[in-house]
Parts: sequence; structure tokens; C-alpha cells
Amino acid sequence: MSGAIPLDDARRLAALRRGDPAAVADLWDEWKTRLWAICRGMAADPDRARVLLADIHHSLPSAVIGWSLEVPICCQLARHTWSRLHAHLQLAEPDGIPLSIPDRTRSPAASEVAARLAEIPPELRVIYLLDVFFSCPAATLAALSGWDEKQVRRARAAVAFHLVSAGGTP
Repeated sequence: MSGAIPLDDARRLAALRRGDPAAVADLWDEWKTRLWAICRGMAADPDRARVLLADIHHSLPSAVIGWSLEVPICCQLARHTWSRLHAHLQLAEPDGIPLSIPDRTRSPAASEVAARLAEIPPELRVIYLLDVFFSCPAATLAALSGWDEKQVRRARAAVAFHLVSAGGTP
């Protein structure tokens, strides 16, 4: 999760670490739609999703103060999102992640995708949503979740196949 980051990101991280309210507000404005999508994907209903999103929003100013200057902002925000969702939803550690490739695939309607996403166990769903909205490498998601990279890759694949398969569970 570490490495060289662009100078603009380093400046932005420095402002965030200082607790600059404008920097925190800009970060929130940039990411709130993706964070809402993750919260909505993890919650059983919109009201619960609002609670999750509000928690991420309210805890963000204190979280950014401790962020590293050597880790991309998106990865640190993903870590913060993971920790807040993990705390609120009490996500279970997976026993194993079965992967079954469907006999056929098709493009499901949006309502089907939403229903299929809701069927997925939350410990797999959060990995998939963080991957979709933050584009985190498997190593980053592994560090966030405590899983190994192979488990993360299998979780992402299981969810993706479930979303486009003609049936079955991840």
C-alpha cells in the first residue's frame, strides 16, 4: 500500500493531516457518491445506509490526521471505510470462499443486480464494493481485511460471477 504518490496528492495529504477543514470538505465532496454506493450496497435499507454514511462522514476529520504521506488517498479512505463498516456491521471472517463459475452468463437488469448483491454475504460484498469504487489492489484489500490476497481475489471473482450468473450463490 505504500510507494511514491504524486506531488498534488502529497500536498493534499499534508493539508488533511493538518486538519484543514477545506481539504476534508473537498475530499468528502469528491468521494461521497462512491461512499454512498458502498454504504447502500452494504445496508439492508436506505435508512441504515444513511447511518453508515454519516458515521464515515463524522469520523473522517479525526481519521485523516493520522494518514500517511506515503500511501495514496484512495487507499487510506478505503481503509477508513472498511474499519467503520466492519465496526458497524460486525462482519464475520469468512470460513472459505466457494467459487463456482456459471454455465452461462447474461447482462442482468439493474433490479436483478441489486437483488443479487443483497444476497451476497456482507464480508464478501464489502470487498467487492471497495474494489469497485476504490479500485484497490488485492494487496490493499488484503491488508484492510486481514485476509490473504488469494482470498480477496476469490471473493471479488465469486461476487462478480454471482452478479452475472443465471443463478447460484457465491
